[in-house]
Amino acid sequence: MISLVLYGRNDNYGYNLHKRAALSLNCMAEVLTGQDDEILFVDYNTPDDFPTFPEAIQDTLTASAKAKLRILRVRPEVHRRLFAKKTHLIALEPISRNAAIRRSNPNNRWILSSNTDMIFVPREGRSLTDAVAGLQDGFYCAPRLEIPETLWEDQFDRTDPARVIELTREWGWRYHLNEVVYGADTILYDGPGDFQLMLREDMFRYQGFHEEMLRGWHVDSNISKRLCFVHGAVGDAAPFVYGYHCDHTRQITAMHKGGAVENSLKTFIDDVTEPGIPEQADVWGLANEEIEEVILTGRTQVGYAAALDKVLQPRLESPILSYYKQGYFDKNPAHAGHILPFLLDLFVNARSGHRILWVGPRGQMYDLFASALKALGNGHVIETWDENVPEADAQALIARADTFVVNFGVPEILPEDEMSGLLEKLWDIDFAEQTRHEEGRPRRVVALNAVHTSGETIITSIVDCAKTPFSCRLRHGFVKSRKHMPALIDAREKMMVTEHGLVLADGRPATRPQQAGSPIRDAIYGPYLHLEFGSFRLDVELSCDIAERDAEQQTREGRFARVALKVGPRLIFARPYSATELRNCKISVDFAISRQTGLGSLEFVIGSNLAGSVAVDSITVTRTDGVTSAADMAPLNCLPLASITDAVEGYTASGLVLRGGDELEGRRTCLYGPYITLPKGAYSLEAVVRSGSSDKTMPLQERFGRQDRSEIFIDVRDGEQGLASVSAEVDRMGETRLLLPFNVGEESNGKLLEFVVDASGRWPVTMKSLVVRKIAERP
Repeated sequence: MISLVLYGRNDNYGYNLHKRAALSLNCMAEVLTGQDDEILFVDYNTPDDFPTFPEAIQDTLTASAKAKLRILRVRPEVHRRLFAKKTHLIALEPISRNAAIRRSNPNNRWILSSNTDMIFVPREGRSLTDAVAGLQDGFYCAPRLEIPETLWEDQFDRTDPARVIELTREWGWRYHLNEVVYGADTILYDGPGDFQLMLREDMFRYQGFHEEMLRGWHVDSNISKRLCFVHGAVGDAAPFVYGYHCDHTRQITAMHKGGAVENSLKTFIDDVTEPGIPEQADVWGLANEEIEEVILTGRTQVGYAAALDKVLQPRLESPILSYYKQGYFDKNPAHAGHILPFLLDLFVNARSGHRILWVGPRGQMYDLFASALKALGNGHVIETWDENVPEADAQALIARADTFVVNFGVPEILPEDEMSGLLEKLWDIDFAEQTRHEEGRPRRVVALNAVHTSGETIITSIVDCAKTPFSCRLRHGFVKSRKHMPALIDAREKMMVTEHGLVLADGRPATRPQQAGSPIRDAIYGPYLHLEFGSFRLDVELSCDIAERDAEQQTREGRFARVALKVGPRLIFARPYSATELRNCKISVDFAISRQTGLGSLEFVIGSNLAGSVAVDSITVTRTDGVTSAADMAPLNCLPLASITDAVEGYTASGLVLRGGDELEGRRTCLYGPYITLPKGAYSLEAVVRSGSSDKTMPLQERFGRQDRSEIFIDVRDGEQGLASVSAEVDRMGETRLLLPFNVGEESNGKLLEFVVDASGRWPVTMKSLVVRKIAERP
């Protein structure tokens, strides 16, 4: 008898949508008593990895509602391709209603167009189907009566529709709710779209709702006026039914806010002169689109659990222990069986035949996922991108993928050489997705073992990721659109301070004054910007509150501030600045984020042992038009960047003074660091040292006959192994230069390099510089 047409989207539109929709659907099913009666819900443009709206609330629906409900899913791809450029709206009323009408049960005489916030109360009896059974052909509207939010939210049990209908009938009179509001003759009642009863044959004869009405409002008034040309007037449904509307205007929605864009009244109401729309005769109701139908039997959710039951054997007998804290970065094993439920969850609601491109190693994680996808039974396809895939084939894999799954290593994070290969693939995906962004159809990227790992640093630099919990070990989202990245980023408010820093009254971060002889202490750090591939310029303005005379004195004492710029672990720029320079200091650094530099968060660090404060007046990052390849590394003095031990006296104008010892034998570690990464190539580490702690020390030693030997030892390490080492006796009368060549090859590429300086001997030694420079590309 009746095909009741509704539409919506799984986005919680308006206030407490879940309850009022469940109330509405259950009460509608309660009054539809015919064998062929049905409720058609068009789920329009819900994101692909979300369930439809009725699926999301199915646990609150009655058995009768589930049995009568047919869900027609219109995927985002259809909206993007056909309508996204024509409207600002993301759920389209005429398209949705027509899609339902075209696919409605042909045995039914009537189409009832309504919304998911209505409760229908028959004036006599309990059946709306019986009430309309004897109606003459025509077009009917019912009055819309309002129910205050507190009544339907507080007093109605959504799982007891019969009681809700009886309470609504009673309270309409008891609480003076029954105000019938008339509108224009062509609509009869205000708010006509909440109950429009139309002959199904009329809707097909006159091409349904007008599909050019894509801007919101008056869709109901248009169909009402058009059908008035057919039947002469709007039929009055008030004698057999009242429609009660669950008010939800506490929260202002896009359709209800003041000044909202609307369809033209002149075009679609005043100027309408005939019932049909012949121009849409061949296409109305998405006639040429294949629309999925979802039945609420719980098969999707049951299939998910069944798939996990099949592949996760045996069951877990004891908890998995992991540590999300300092010291465990890259060290927590990732368990494939634990990750699988979270990974599979992302594909349960995807369209049948969804294509997944697996990037990275396979192993147990791949086997479990592939088996679970097969058991899910949704027809999903998984392809792999191996190292030996030719470039042309790789581009074809990228082009036909719907989702990318990037495996950074399960159970262990990938070694650096394999991570570099994975980064190359991510670069190709990033490039492809920029075009997809322009077309409005980005694809999801899912990263495995990407929380509290080096994989997280990489993926968050490319992908705008959700902040997923540590336990699921996933980061997922969509590749960042370059054109939406701001050309200039003001980063001062993103800067943070350590206990050796402070925030001034005007909001500027600053270093705290330090006592004489203090080591350089990091005080300001940040802004941890995740930049995509490209060229940039960092501009920083610094100032300090040290008077000119005092600044000169502190410079003579060897006191300074050091600044360093890193992208991830890789050092881009570093330099010490004297107090004199810092009185009015501007720093500009041009740098590139490229395959050579790698990806990571941008970090700018300021440390100081000055007696005054150094403040960050401004810090900005600007995209530039320069080439994206990184220039060869300039010589870098690592001395002010290294960490020191208590075997160091401190800084002077001459350099870093290493203490003497009471024992003639034995090495003392004096400094280490700075933990930087270098691109593959050949390098030299050059150190300049001299005996003594000042220019007068050596003559005094000679005068008193103290000629004990001092030695310097330097090692280059990559965290796991020593790459090179050198030692030399310190010249008692002049400077000693140590030259230590070393190579960064495949096995050390991307690893943090450490330079360790030891000393032996009774007398102090001053280290004047420790410079690393690139000397050649490694063949």
